[in-house]
Amino acid sequence: MGAALSVPSNIAEGYTRGSLKDYLRFLDFARASLAELESHLHFMVENDLLADPAYGELDRKASDVGNILVALMRSLNRKLKDGSWNRVSEEQAEYLFALDNPPLPPSSFLPPGEGG
Repeated sequence: MGAALSVPSNIAEGYTRGSLKDYLRFLDFARASLAELESHLHFMVENDLLADPAYGELDRKASDVGNILVALMRSLNRKLKDGSWNRVSEEQAEYLFALDNPPLPPSSFLPPGEGG
């Protein structure tokens, strides 16, 4: 069910890109992830892995999210055309690495002795 996590993740990633075109592209990715989730739910109910009442509730929620995404995309497309999009100003998070912090553990993605 990684698709369920991809929906809000794509929305967040697209918004932080700073470009309206990128934001719209990632909203489209979110919509595709939602379709993937709906496909998984359908598979689960067809194969008796999910009860019909639970499926009905989840399907309604997915449909609501899809409607919200489409409405947001339409609104943002209008703003793209007329140039009226203004992101809400946000303070940038400061990612500082204090030199007095203990060293980071070695990365599990690198062979032993290379990095960390």
